[in-house]
Amino acid sequence: KASFCPCTHEEADTRMLLHVFHAVQTGIRHVMLRTVDTDVVVICIACFNKLQVDSLWIAFGVGKNFRYLAVHEIAGALGPSNSIALPLFHALTGCDTVSSFSARGKRSAYDTWKNFPALTDALLKLSSDPTSMSDAHVVAVVERFVVLLYDRTSESESVDACRKHLFASKGRSM
Repeated sequence: KASFCPCTHEEADTRMLLHVFHAVQTGIRHVMLRTVDTDVVVICIACFNKLQVDSLWIAFGVGKNFRYLAVHEIAGALGPSNSIALPLFHALTGCDTVSSFSARGKRSAYDTWKNFPALTDALLKLSSDPTSMSDAHVVAVVERFVVLLYDRTSESESVDACRKHLFASKGRSM
């Protein structure tokens, strides 16, 4: 059995998963967590297949926005690759510590991702090897995703070219 102490995780987001892992080691097969933090949901989806639980539920939100999320179903619907890529997608499109794209929410970003599956491979590469951010192909794929997020019909490969087209040629305001 892995040692649980001392725990070096400063964030409760990841510490919660250590508690789930420990519960699994003691035979627990069904787990429910309580949070109001989207980051916890994203991390749980990404780690679900490694946790080896039968079901993982999250009691999420407050008031009229409270709901139960079946992480096991979400991870199953996304598939293993998209589940693992989800934390980087979440960070790229805005999270607790990273600003989101102007006038583009998670829904439009997710729809763009679904129509641009090359992003999944780039995010998987980045998650397994963060130094691949210097890989020109990975950067080009992420940049193309951003272009498509703002203009799905654009042929532009670079954000700069897309910005010039959108704001200079089409006269859109910043």
